[in-house]
Amino acid sequence: NTVVVLDSRTMEQSGSVSVGSEPIALAAVPGSRPLLAFDYGSASVTLADAATGSTQNIHVGAKPWGVAVSPDGRDAYVAVQSSNEVVDIDIDSGSVTRSIKVGTRPAYLAVSPDGSTLYVAEAGEGTLASVDLVDGSVTSRANVGGKPWGVAVSPDGSYVYVCDNSGNRLLVVDAQTDDVVSSTGTGTNPDFVSVSPEGDYVIVPNSTSSTVSVLTGDVIADGSNQAQTGAGSGDTAQNGSGDAQDGTSRTGAGDQDVGDGVDSDSSDYDPVG
Repeated sequence: NTVVVLDSRTMEQSGSVSVGSEPIALAAVPGSRPLLAFDYGSASVTLADAATGSTQNIHVGAKPWGVAVSPDGRDAYVAVQSSNEVVDIDIDSGSVTRSIKVGTRPAYLAVSPDGSTLYVAEAGEGTLASVDLVDGSVTSRANVGGKPWGVAVSPDGSYVYVCDNSGNRLLVVDAQTDDVVSSTGTGTNPDFVSVSPEGDYVIVPNSTSSTVSVLTGDVIADGSNQAQTGAGSGDTAQNGSGDAQDGTSRTGAGDQDVGDGVDSDSSDYDPVG
């Protein structure tokens, strides 16, 4: 129940912060502000100042899972699976300001670059909800199927990337129309998705196959290539055109072996709580 602080230059431990029970993930707040730790076992979120070691524990309800921080760093949105809602936390005061009802088993979240819309993966319904952050209403839902899990938004806000944890694929949703415009194969049980600042690469870790899928924007735009699993350690798999990529390349669709990982089908990990 500890967050370890590493010096990014030396990768040596520079400190640690005690948090709640069973912390499962972290989120950074823009502007060198506190970290957020999601304490699954204690039904809370911990605001932790890595520099001073000070913490503030905020009760949000049983089974807190995903979190997204607003672009201005003022709000944190936490998915609470036990109550099927998203809790809005004011980071400066550390207080819960509102709760937003969403669909069954909300998993991970992402905020649009302009801070106006929150996207929520509703794992129990196979949908991606769009929430207006002005009034807290669900304005639309995209039917993505499977078990939507990790979520990310393109830098320009045009597309939302959604991992289908049970279907082993990455879906691309048009943010304006809610249409699924692309579906690309990944490794087994993709959990999270991250987009590079320029939007030219999308990274997807696959827990059961112990790989990371590295996809380029053009591949995702037309869905013509499928990411392959099973490349040797340090090597990417071949892309759909058959051109092999070396271990340092990020120019094709492929997976990198990252060693032993958590099996999301095992008894000690249930991706929908």
